[in-house]
Amino acid sequence: MLPLIGRPTFILIACQPKSASTFLTQAIANLPGCKSVGLVPGYDRREQELCEARLQRFRFRQGKLYVAQHHVRHSLPTQQLIDKYGICVVVLIRDLFDVVISLRDHVRKESPVGPMLYLDTAHPSLSDDALEQAIARLALPWYLNFYMSWRGVPGVTLVNYDDLLDQPRETVASICAQAGIGATADVIDRAIAGARGQTTRFNKGQRGRGQLLSQTTRNLILDLLALYPSARSDPYFRSMLDGTGG
Repeated sequence: MLPLIGRPTFILIACQPKSASTFLTQAIANLPGCKSVGLVPGYDRREQELCEARLQRFRFRQGKLYVAQHHVRHSLPTQQLIDKYGICVVVLIRDLFDVVISLRDHVRKESPVGPMLYLDTAHPSLSDDALEQAIARLALPWYLNFYMSWRGVPGVTLVNYDDLLDQPRETVASICAQAGIGATADVIDRAIAGARGQTTRFNKGQRGRGQLLSQTTRNLILDLLALYPSARSDPYFRSMLDGTGG
């Protein structure tokens, strides 16, 4: 069992959509003594801002470990809640070229409704290229806003989809260390195996899907990245700008 003593521990998976966040959250929730919770009052098209009333609901439950997965950007009010409740933050990101393909599939198979862009019922029936261009133009500004807002925030654990794909045990172990959770490799392996057997939308589990994009859509993404010249040397940007990403 995990040595959970004193006030509850909160882990926030602040994530880009389609970054395997449900899988990672479920793996952590499978650790002994841990529970997955929601820290926002609602979903649908609403921005997933943290709700202090929900944090207060859990804060006096001693010896508990909670993990929450939300598409939330960094802001001063969010940082104030992080500081006040001692939240351990994990920022989960993914190559934007790959994201477009996964979002395209999500829109068609599940729903066009989400907080990062507005699509209507006509969008799922567009051609692949037309829908991918719509997603690149409408959704990716939110993705870049998300990343740039968290980039450089002290104390957060940055996790790339590829790292989670290649080294799930090491990724979860790093998060446990950051949150002060004692969990052996065997415990972590069982938690990950349990997540693989649950519905987590970690459907393709592969990188490089963005290679299917048309050059027009790839250029749209590159044009967006170029709007942040100060981040050109950032490893996340660099992998996409130099072609080693999707």
